[in-house]
Amino acid sequence: MSFWWRKKREADLEEELRSHLQMAARERVEGGDAATEAERAARREFGNVGLVKETTRNVWGWQWLETLYEDARFGLRVLGKSPGFSTVAILTLALGIGANTAVSR
Repeated sequence: MSFWWRKKREADLEEELRSHLQMAARERVEGGDAATEAERAARREFGNVGLVKETTRNVWGWQWLETLYEDARFGLRVLGKSPGFSTVAILTLALGIGANTAVSR
């Protein structure tokens, strides 16, 4: 369900940004600028569209959860590529945690 909701929000965001750029370009054309120059000027005036999208997604919330999910997937992929290192690292952590638990009790 959230996948469809997310796609709809992304489509709405894209449409909203496109309409803002079109309105700004239309205002410039009505002011006497050429169409191509008006579009370029509207983009310059609006700023970085990618940054606006990223900021909007951050305002929606849950960005930290998506970042955590992506980082966990990356970590598991890297650990899966070198199973020997993964086994040694996990055993070392398990022994260290177990020893600290045993000593502190």
